[in-house]
Amino acid sequence: MQISIENPERLDDFVGFLRRGGCIALRLNETTVEALVPQVASPLSERRELGAYLRSWQSASGTAAVTLVDSRAFAAV
Repeated sequence: MQISIENPERLDDFVGFLRRGGCIALRLNETTVEALVPQVASPLSERRELGAYLRSWQSASGTAAVTLVDSRAFAAV
């Protein structure tokens, strides 16, 4: 799933946050991260778990500047 962050200066912190939580996180460019949650039951479960990480990040960092931008979780398999 791709996640966008409005403040590029916080991107490395966000990637580290996801990795500490057990996610695989790769920086795609200055404002976008590709994040995967290992060992989830389904794409919908992954989307929900990433949503929880985003809410936690927003709460801890005091910013609402991250957005899940990839909707592959709802693609037909």
